Amino acid sequence: MAVSQSTEKAQNMALCQFCEESTIQWKCINCGLFLCQFCCSKIHRKIKTSQEHSIINLKDCGTKESIAIIQKVDLENMPCTIHSERKCWVYCNDCSDPICAECSTESHKKHEYKILHEFFDSMISNILAMKDRLETEIQWFKHEKEILEQLLSDGEGNFQETKNKIIQTKKEMKKVISTYASDLLEELEEEWRPMEIKIKRKLSTLEKNKDELESRERLLDITLLSHQSSDIFYVSQTLDNTLPNKSLRPIQHRKTKFIPGIKFREFNSEMFTKIGDFYTVPALEQNLSYKTDISVVTKIHCDNDDLLIGSWFDEKLQTVIFDDTIDILSVVMEVKIRIYDMAQLQNGNLIISSRNHNLRQYATNGQGKIFQVVLTV
Repeated sequence: MAVSQSTEKAQNMALCQFCEESTIQWKCINCGLFLCQFCCSKIHRKIKTSQEHSIINLKDCGTKESIAIIQKVDLENMPCTIHSERKCWVYCNDCSDPICAECSTESHKKHEYKILHEFFDSMISNILAMKDRLETEIQWFKHEKEILEQLLSDGEGNFQETKNKIIQTKKEMKKVISTYASDLLEELEEEWRPMEIKIKRKLSTLEKNKDELESRERLLDITLLSHQSSDIFYVSQTLDNTLPNKSLRPIQHRKTKFIPGIKFREFNSEMFTKIGDFYTVPALEQNLSYKTDISVVTKIHCDNDDLLIGSWFDEKLQTVIFDDTIDILSVVMEVKIRIYDMAQLQNGNLIISSRNHNLRQYATNGQGKIFQVVLTV
């Protein structure tokens, strides 16, 4: 495109196209010249035919204001494709082409017209809207890419850490455990490699989609900088509104840990006790939390839907229930007693150890709501 060619030319020379000595700071949109400060103010502006030209500072290139200036200048001087000596003044809605006054009385007679600059503005708005959508999509793919890269990094780090522990254990056990350690390494490979391939495959898809979106965005950026309206019309008519599929299910990776075992016994037919084994680390997360008026809960006992909590510090034993609407446990019944431990008997009663070496047995009304001292030992 013209804008990319002129920009590349300016970058290559970086010198004023008038004096060819000073560094460029300005660009005349009408002439397409790159000028230094002196030539811009002292020469170019004093040329009679250039007095109404639009000039922008190179620092402002790419801003909405500079884009608007470029588009305005180009639109006012847009030649008719049929009558090259005439300028386009309306847009033919039937033919999807900008036309001059002569065309409107000839081949486009009785067609439906639109004001050229208004239709042009609507095309710019559509391109900018699509650019915003592309940027949103790019950010999503970048975010997913970061997640997968972090997942890959964590998995690789976990893999290397586990591998190092196995190798160290293999060295400590020397020759007698080399076969077993090799089996563990093979098992580790079988555990991680399919997941690694899966992550890399999805990562490759994300990279490909992201690069394709960025390429499309760069094309739109170049188009918006163009002072050739034909570029705008061409890109607008060929604008691809499709977006890549984002229905990527998150990959759940459960880490593998190697936990060394006890030292092996002397060689015999049983060989040795296990030197260690793999364990899958459960993925735990907090679901809900509840507050209680007991400052330090030292004992918890659950019997079906009834929850008993006690504290030797607060000298309390409570039956509490959960309420999904609030985050505070509701106290159904409370007994003042210092509790060190408690357990449930087969008959449903509670045996509680209290101060002064006492064991107390408590019974409920069958619903866990009311406490009664049945036996004290």
